Order: sequence, then C-alpha cells, then structure tokens
Amino acid sequence: MVTRLRTVFFPREGEYLRFPDATVTPSCPVLLAWGPPVALLLALVLALWLRPLTVVVEGQRHTLPRRVTAGQAAELIGLSLQPGDLVDVRGLVLRPGAGYAAVLLRNGERVPADTRLRRGDVLAVIPGQPRLEPHHEHTRLEHAYAPGYATAAVAGTRRTLEGQLSGRQVVQVAAVEPTVPLRDVPRKRLALTFDDGPWPETTAQILATLKQHDARATFFVLGRQASARSELIRRAVAQGCEIGIHSWAHTAYTRLGSGGVRRDLQRCEAVLRPLVGRPLRYVRPPYGATNSAVASTIQKAGYRQVLWSIDTHDWRRPGVNAIAYRILSQARDGAIVLCHDGGGYRSGTAQAIAKVVPQLKARGYDLVTLTELYAGKTGATGGAVTLATGQRFRVQPSVPGLAVMVDEVLAELPEAPVEIDDHLLLPVKPVLELLGVQTRWEAEKLALRLHGPGAQLTVRVNSTVVEGTDGRTHDTPVPPILYNGTLMVPLPLILEASGATARYDRDTRVLRLISPAGLLRDGHVGWSEGRFWLEGQSWTMRYAPAW
Repeated sequence: MVTRLRTVFFPREGEYLRFPDATVTPSCPVLLAWGPPVALLLALVLALWLRPLTVVVEGQRHTLPRRVTAGQAAELIGLSLQPGDLVDVRGLVLRPGAGYAAVLLRNGERVPADTRLRRGDVLAVIPGQPRLEPHHEHTRLEHAYAPGYATAAVAGTRRTLEGQLSGRQVVQVAAVEPTVPLRDVPRKRLALTFDDGPWPETTAQILATLKQHDARATFFVLGRQASARSELIRRAVAQGCEIGIHSWAHTAYTRLGSGGVRRDLQRCEAVLRPLVGRPLRYVRPPYGATNSAVASTIQKAGYRQVLWSIDTHDWRRPGVNAIAYRILSQARDGAIVLCHDGGGYRSGTAQAIAKVVPQLKARGYDLVTLTELYAGKTGATGGAVTLATGQRFRVQPSVPGLAVMVDEVLAELPEAPVEIDDHLLLPVKPVLELLGVQTRWEAEKLALRLHGPGAQLTVRVNSTVVEGTDGRTHDTPVPPILYNGTLMVPLPLILEASGATARYDRDTRVLRLISPAGLLRDGHVGWSEGRFWLEGQSWTMRYAPAW
C-alpha cells in the first residue's frame, strides 16, 4: 500500500491553513504526514523548548532567558563577579582588582563563566576575595605567667608579617591569660603497675599497703592466674584499682601472629570481664615484646597497649632498697612504674612498695590507675586565648575518659582532647595519620599543612584563618592550639581535610571517626554527606549524625 504525503507550507503571516475538516493557526513551517494533531504536538514541543529557564540562586528561584551562561545569569541577578583586591599585610589596598577572581558553582561544581545553564540548575557565586601580598612570616611561642596562677597549658604566639611589596610590617599577638589558681592545680600523678599476678601472698600485701595510704594501682594479670584466684581480682576492683590483660599464660605475643593474639585477648576478656564488671581497656604484652603487628592487633581489638617509663627490674630480686631507690630516684609526674606481684617469690617487691608509697605521698604524688593518669593529663592547666581580633577562647578539658576510634582502631592519644567554646579539639597525631591525612609542620610559621582525601589546608597555631591550596582563605570557629606541647586541631578541620564522618556514643564515651575508605568498606555509601546535621549546646550533639 502506498501512502500519499501532503506537503504543506505556511502562508504569509495572518493567513490560515485550510484542511477539509480543521483549521490550524500556523506556528512554523512543518512537514505534515499525518494531519493536524502532529502540528499541534510539534507546536507544544516548540513552546516547551522555548520557555525561559528556572534556576535556583542563593536559595531563591529566578526565571532567566534560554541559553543563558553562568556569568550572564549572575549579572542579570545582580551578583558581582568583580575580583578582589591585592592588599598589604595591614589589609590596605595595593592594587584594586588584583586579588582572587569570583568563583561560579553550578550544582556544587566549579564552572567557567561561559558555561550554559540548564533548567533546574543551582547556581552559587563566591565573590572575589582579597589576596595578601607576598610576605615573610615568622612566629614564636610566648608562655604566660601570673602570680598565684599555674602556667597555662596553652601557648600564646607572636606572629610577624613583613610585606615584600609594601615593605610594611605588622605584628599579630595571641596572648594567653592563665586561669587556674595554684590552689586548684592537681597534685602530681604516678601510676604503679604490677605484672604476672594475682599471687596469693604478694598481691594481698600490696593491696593492703595501697588501701592503708589511699592509693590505687593497675594490675596486669594472667588469665590462668585470675581464673584460679578470682577473690584477689574482686578485692583489687573494690579498692578502686584497675585490671589489665597480660596474656593468658605469658606467651610472647610476637610469636603468636595476629590471630593468636586476638584469640588470647578474647580468652582473657571472657574470664576477667565478669570479675571486673566492665570491659577492660589496657593490655601489656608479655616481656614488653611488641611490634607494629602486635600493636595493631591490640588496637583493632579495642584495647590500648601500655608499656612503662620506670623499670624496677624487681624480677631480678635485687633487694628491697634497690627496688625502692629505682622508683624514688626516677619518680616524675605522669610516670608509669613497672613492678611484678607474681611469677615467683616477690616479697622484696611487696616490702619495697610498703616503703615507697608513703614517701611518694609525702612528695605530693597521687598514686592512680592508668585511666586516672591519662584523664588527669587533660585539665591540669587551662587558659583563655585572646587572638589579635579581640576574640577570647576559653580552653577546658573535654569529657573525662573520652576515647577516639578511627575505623574501629583505638587511637593512642598523647594528650586527652580539649574543648574551646563547645568545639572539640583532637591531637594531630595519630588521629590524622589513621585517617590517611598527610601532614607537614612548618616550624618557622607554626603552621601545619594537611593533605587529605577531603581537602588540602594550611592552619596556624592560634589563628582562625584556614588557607586552601589556591591561597583562598576561610574562617574556622575556633583556632588550633598548642596544649602541653601537643598540637590540637578542631574536629571540623579534621573532618574537612579527611572527608571523614564523626559519631559520638555518650554511653561508652567513644568518638568514632569513619574515613571515606571505612565508609565504603562498611557499606555506608553516602553516609559522609552532611557531617554536621545536629546543632546543639555541645559538640556531642554538633557532630552526631542523625541515623
């Protein structure tokens, strides 16, 4: 069958096409094969194609001409695309328009000004920012002293900037005011630890000495010993002492392999946890024999590996006076002392402890558990940091006993986390290393460069200004600080550089940081989107994802 096609051309303007059964108003030349319905359909398609664009700018909808570019749209809406100025170290304009160009973002991605917009696009404009002239920078630390106050744990800074173009110089001072009266400064702390027990006579004698002088200690016990002498474990816990794991039968962990170490820890935990009444936190490998594989296995199992800073060598049985001398001559705030209450005849150790404990107390030491020792490092001295802008930031200890886990690996923090105005700050090492962020410290500028999966940033001690790779800057609510010699960085910057997500468990006091790799591995694709859902009065709400 042959179909005859009718070719119809639109006549002059104002005339109509006439068909046997219908009259159609012309809109454009068209080849009509099947009659008037096709013409109507094509007219509708053309009308839709020619309709104006609707885009969202700064949260508001705008109707724009079709085929408009991102740059044209910004100008039509009245958003400036003028570049910023080149300014000197004091902020005065050196060269107008020589700063950073404005940035156009289409649907969150940076695009050139001649990029065509599509219907429904979301357009954002970052105005041109000022560019600081080339300059030399030098920063030095300044520690604050005040009569009647403890030296602040936070270090102040004096930053000097000298412009290479203007020749001008400016000094930015971040002063520190000590805020902790000397009368409120905690006493010195020292942790006595005992391995290889519990032992029938020795452990009991040591516990009696500790109870007499209101002292506490940590006992790293053998699983097989604990199962046979559970009453000594319960007695130690009742006195406020702490229990740690020292393996099941004193086999070197370096000889077991990761699977063997993990099974040994699980066996000890199964026996000790019912006696202690809570999860155990610390592990001391037998003989102190450890390596990176052993340490990693212990961390992944949820424990903290603990060695010592003072070794009494009491297992050699050098005599009561030798043991006592080694402790007293090396005692210092934060020390961890290694002794043995089991593994053989230890009466010399028990007698030495009876001599040492009252003398340490007389010297002003509190004899504490490991948890108390680590928690005590948070709050000896705080401080109020005053930046050059006049803002005041009060530093204080964070949640006591706060633990940080990165991809289910417990981070061994050199200093406990602190807070500034309800923002949490964490030690740079090892948190950023575990998150896969490379760091480089510039001592002359007291600046830290962060190169991570999420962003590349440069931050400076006591400065709220954060610099990106292209030199652009943005502000962070609180500054990085040096606290007791440890560089502490605000959690938002850690998340920005690493692309990680944070979740805090109030019951266990554990802050979990999940890296992008950890999210993919655990199947939480997309969980990293919007890391700051909940705003509250404390960082525990601020960084808790709503799931």
